[in-house]
Order: sequence, then C-alpha cells, then structure tokens
Amino acid sequence: KRVRFDSSLVGNHEGNFIHGDETEKSLTLQTLSMIFKNNFGVGLSTINWAGTTTFASYDLKNYGVNGNMLDFYYMFEEKNPNTYWINQMPLSLTLGTSYPLGLEMKWGMGYKDDEPSLFSQLIIIGVKVTDDFELILNRSFYMFTKSYGGSPFYLTTYTLGIGYLF
Repeated sequence: KRVRFDSSLVGNHEGNFIHGDETEKSLTLQTLSMIFKNNFGVGLSTINWAGTTTFASYDLKNYGVNGNMLDFYYMFEEKNPNTYWINQMPLSLTLGTSYPLGLEMKWGMGYKDDEPSLFSQLIIIGVKVTDDFELILNRSFYMFTKSYGGSPFYLTTYTLGIGYLF
C-alpha cells in the first residue's frame, strides 16, 4: 500500500477563467490518496481557485472554483512497489482522473453553479528515495464547465509531494 500527500504549497499553477485572461489567481489544493496492492487507489482532493484581480470589465474576484473531488487512480507497475524503467531505476507511474463531489463554480457577478462538469487528467511520477518513502511529482489538468455549457475554466497544476510505502 502507499499513502501519498501533495499540496499547492510546493509547486505552481496556471490557468484562466476567460479567453485571454492572465490575471493573478490564488490556489489552495491538497490531495491525500491511498493506493492498494491491486493497483487501484482512491483519494480526496480539496481545491479553492479564485481570481484576485480585475480583467478588462470583469471583476475576477467573483470567479473561481472550490469544492472536493474524489480521485480514482489507475496504477501501472511491473514489480511491487515500483515500476522499474531505465537501468532498474525505482520509478512509479500513476494515471487517472477525478469525479466531483460537492464542486461549486462562480462564473460572474454573484452567479454560481452548484453542478459544474469536470474533466481532468492526473499524471504522477514517484521516485523511491528510501525503502519506505518516495517523492512524487504530480501534474494535474482540470477543465471546469458550467452545468448548461459555456466557456470553460482551465487549470493546470504542478506539485511536489511525498509518499509512504508499507
């Protein structure tokens, strides 16, 4: 089994709310996951991504996404607990997606959507540093869309986390 934790405290993010938008945004993202020996895992992520400045005639402080997502991971490995690639290097690869639970999207002056759609891609590379610990590099891509369509929000995060193997 593996337990992994990563957070936006170590990493960076990019994305926009409106086409051409490059204003500053705040992101609080934390993920805790457990991966079982049968190469299946679940995790819980919390996300709060909000605008902090004005773009053209839009006040982006009233835009953003927050809520919880349940992450389903699919593992690919040849030997437990790590995949061995070039010259027997101890690396693991995790691919997966997310399904929203309690996700909310604010998309305008006081308007909010309690049931936005979410498309995501998760790519995680783990590097074993001791028998029990690994460092993980996590790249996540999220696309949020209002429940009745419209312009999506794009968010890409790069975070560094830790994993414990037992």
